[in-house]
Amino acid sequence: MWEKAKPMVKYKIVPQKTAVVVVDMQNDFVKPGAPVEVADARAMIPRLNQLLDLCRDKGISVIYIRHVLRGDGSDVGRLGDIHPYIREGRALCVGTENVEIYEDIQPKPGDLIVVKSRYSAFHGTDLEAILRTREIDTIILAGTVTNTCCESTARDAFSRDYKLIFLSDGCATHDWPDIGWGRVTAEEAQRVALTVVASCFGQVASIAEVMDEIRG
Repeated sequence: MWEKAKPMVKYKIVPQKTAVVVVDMQNDFVKPGAPVEVADARAMIPRLNQLLDLCRDKGISVIYIRHVLRGDGSDVGRLGDIHPYIREGRALCVGTENVEIYEDIQPKPGDLIVVKSRYSAFHGTDLEAILRTREIDTIILAGTVTNTCCESTARDAFSRDYKLIFLSDGCATHDWPDIGWGRVTAEEAQRVALTVVASCFGQVASIAEVMDEIRG
């Protein structure tokens, strides 16, 4: 049985050993009318941009993650079983505008971009090689969808012994339909995901709290 009031871990941010990883802020998730539209992801962009600019100014690596598939079905795997829009080639296809980073949160010179084909930003990518080469041991995690790609990346980061800072208002999700256990609102899904991450995988903090820590 977990303790009733388990204290959260808190990590010190050392700029040269820290990276902010921005997951899947692509048109397919963020643009109005997108196949997997996450409206809350658009709402958080102004404050997330403030954090990213501060990180760049302080020498914290900024790494964007893009979910991109070949478009011919050869690398869809089990994603096609679960998601019709992927199975039918309506989303995440290489060479389309859908997989580009949303216009209001574009990478800047010096930022890195990592392409993935599964939920986790670590699976089958060179993300870990980049982090190890730069001697980064702390990850500030942002993006969408909170309880899918962000949480999958968070779990893999924890398993690789990275110090994780998961942004409570820098990750966003959407409402989930009733597929047998009742409808889940975005607010409820966000609350549960943050509770799980804080209990088992790392620190959960707001963008304002992280910016204050970075400023010292």
